[in-house]
Amino acid sequence: MALSFGISALLNVFLASSGLRSIIPAYLVFGAVGFSIIVAVAAGMYPAVRAMKLSPLAAIRNE
Repeated sequence: MALSFGISALLNVFLASSGLRSIIPAYLVFGAVGFSIIVAVAAGMYPAVRAMKLSPLAAIRNE
């Protein structure tokens, strides 16, 4: 997010004379954060559920 806001500010400096302006709406910020949280939870849940189904004795044998 910080990188996006920094690039947007830099674009605003360079494009000010042409009348163009870079704006990042709040819904995009919250949407990106929400999406990244969903992906992180899903990526963490898959190995956790798989490990939960495995018996401890089988896990020690395979290690």
